[in-house]
Amino acid sequence: MNVFRAVHVKLLARDFLSLTVHNPPNYVPTFFRRGMQVWRVETVGVVVSKERIGDYLRFVVDDGTRCIHCILDITDRSDLGLAAEVETEIALREAATVELGKLARVRGMIP
Repeated sequence: MNVFRAVHVKLLARDFLSLTVHNPPNYVPTFFRRGMQVWRVETVGVVVSKERIGDYLRFVVDDGTRCIHCILDITDRSDLGLAAEVETEIALREAATVELGKLARVRGMIP
């Protein structure tokens, strides 16, 4: 079992640039770090840019090595049931905490 599938791998911005991309035809690209496939990542840095575009919050986090562009989906999915409504509420609450100059820990998946 690949242990990186179940955990958030802590990466600096410069580490994101060193990820190896395997892009087979007719499949989604996969990302590797030192030979291990990576799905979920985590980083910490200062929010240096923030912009809401439609149902997405785009922000940039600077960790001191480089900047990482992040996207938070805040689409209202409350019409899809209780679980989706809770997800929407969590996303909106998280979006409200993103402030310029504030330290942020970002966890997510590589698209």
